[in-house]
Amino acid sequence: MRRFLAILIATLVVSGGGVAVAAAPGKGRGATPPPPFPTIVGVWSHDERNVLIKGKWHTMILDHGRVMRSNASQVTLREPDGTVATIPLSPKTRVTPVRFAETPPALRRGLWAITMRIDDGAAVRLRLMLRP
Repeated sequence: MRRFLAILIATLVVSGGGVAVAAAPGKGRGATPPPPFPTIVGVWSHDERNVLIKGKWHTMILDHGRVMRSNASQVTLREPDGTVATIPLSPKTRVTPVRFAETPPALRRGLWAITMRIDDGAAVRLRLMLRP
């Protein structure tokens, strides 16, 4: 009987500890990724949208254009309407697809890019394309 009680208590302690670890937010996990790019139909240069992220409203700013120049801290785009936009970058900016450039300074001039900023901060996403 004592052995049965010991096994039962050990099982409850282990399962209770597993529930506590699973319920703790952010423990052992990375930060949540930024939202995906929305689908925008037609030719566009700049778009601002209000989106709900983690229960709070934010302004998502999208820019689309050809890469004119880039370095580790910013990328300059010539948008289809002729305007030039300078987008700040951070080390956390996700560049996709990785086969074009693994780091922002390696961005090639002439590639098409779409950037996503949240609340006028640095770009959180940068998508590169060969054609618009």
